[in-house]
Amino acid sequence: MERNFEIKHRWVWILNGLVTLGCFIAFLCINGKETVFSFYIPLDVALNVAKTVFFWYNFYEDMNIKADKARLAARMAKPSLNEPLL
Repeated sequence: MERNFEIKHRWVWILNGLVTLGCFIAFLCINGKETVFSFYIPLDVALNVAKTVFFWYNFYEDMNIKADKARLAARMAKPSLNEPLL
């Protein structure tokens, strides 16, 4: 099975960014007595940031692997002048 990264749906990233921003603003506005929320919100922000970094790292790593394969195929297709043909 081959990896396929779908990046056409940019609205998902915009929505995720808005939710993360809302969580961070809520963290700044919540008083200290709601301890559960004050612990949850930074963890939610950290999870969203980690998820984004993980996706984009793997996306660019996959692009580099495919580019390497294409460069190797192009290099193998043209013969070198230093190698004997037979």
